[in-house]
Amino acid sequence: MNPSIRIRRGTITDIPFLKEMLYEAIFWKSGSERFPVEQVFRLPQFAKQINEWHERPTDTSFIALNKNGEPVGAVWYRYWSDEDHTDAYIDHKTPEIGIAIHPDARGYGVGRVLMNTIIDYAKEREVERLSLMVEPRNYARQLFQSLGFVHVGNANTAWIMVLKLPKVSKIEAEEKRQLSETQFSVFRGMGIGFMIAYAIIVGGIWLNPFRFPADLPLPDRLAVAIQVLLIPAFFLTIAIGLLASHRFFDPKDIQRSGLLQGSERALLFQTMVQNTLEQTILAAIVYLVWATIMPSHWLSVVPLAAVSFGFGRTIFFIRYFTQTRGRALGFTLTFYPSLLMLLCLMVIWLWQQFGNLFSG
Repeated sequence: MNPSIRIRRGTITDIPFLKEMLYEAIFWKSGSERFPVEQVFRLPQFAKQINEWHERPTDTSFIALNKNGEPVGAVWYRYWSDEDHTDAYIDHKTPEIGIAIHPDARGYGVGRVLMNTIIDYAKEREVERLSLMVEPRNYARQLFQSLGFVHVGNANTAWIMVLKLPKVSKIEAEEKRQLSETQFSVFRGMGIGFMIAYAIIVGGIWLNPFRFPADLPLPDRLAVAIQVLLIPAFFLTIAIGLLASHRFFDPKDIQRSGLLQGSERALLFQTMVQNTLEQTILAAIVYLVWATIMPSHWLSVVPLAAVSFGFGRTIFFIRYFTQTRGRALGFTLTFYPSLLMLLCLMVIWLWQQFGNLFSG
């Protein structure tokens, strides 16, 4: 999926935008003469496609938003009947799809994302077929064919295309829904962790909350870094202790050892120890290097990152066996400050090594 595109379900408030997108779908050809919107939607064959939208419970639409949250495309489908239908009508069980992308957003994969979204939605509701109508010269035809739509007839010069959908069990649909919710929760946790890490770097540099002087000697700076490393060491000790406690009190694991032996729960504890060890080693290297080469009035970043490490590991340990979303937030609070500090160090080092090439 295009990382800059977000899809949300359409609502009744999106009717003006859907009308705009239907207009774009009608006049899809670049450079073609466009009639006024009001004149177009006075024609029954176009007006009926948007009239009373969302008053039917089966009316469905999805809106694509860019990174600024602005709508850039839409896909929708509607059921028709033998008495009231469009030229692409198949039967009352087959909804007809419409799709359009804002001209400035075309060519970036938005259409494919929207089509996959509504196809997945239809599968989850056990829709057997989807239909649409497209001019054969329209580039969108290639997209539809790549998704499995086949040409089944004509309406004047346009093609009527149909996609047969495989049946998806209710269990599979529910599992997919839960997976999607979990992925969103993980992404949200990662986003929160990144913003906190960014605030730690910026706040530590510009605010200097611990009031470290600009002329603090190197031994004192290193002493600060070493002292705050007690926090990662403490949580590494906890992780090791949890594993040892589990092995001691579990009859199945008390006689086993090594990172690749033990019950499933023991392996989870071992993974937690390994992850915490990796994070501790990275933090130790980054904290010490930061204290060594960065200005001493930037040293506040190190204890702030250590505090974030502690909060992150606490959440990580508490949620490790229960919630993926909580575990993701805990991981990012531990990892992202170290990562951003490392990136800052790399930039400074590269500038010190090669900055004269640009300044000269």
